[in-house]
Amino acid sequence: MRFNYFTYRNDDATCPSCGWKGKGRELSNSDFSYEHFIMDLDCPKCFEHLGFWQSPTQTELDEWKREHPAWSLETDGPSSPTES
Repeated sequence: MRFNYFTYRNDDATCPSCGWKGKGRELSNSDFSYEHFIMDLDCPKCFEHLGFWQSPTQTELDEWKREHPAWSLETDGPSSPTES
């Protein structure tokens, strides 16, 4: 499943393997591809792979910020690849 880079932290997530339910911000960061800027996200309970987010292009980021002026990368954006 592809998670929305801009909203996944506040989106609901459910693990089909163990039934865990929570917010996207509770998912475990798994592998990060520095070549493709893709972060895999796993269930924090059973570590089943649930999906990924991919960094937007600069154009997509600029468009999102125009449409959502209150959005902040620091507070609303995805956690860094080093955070879990």
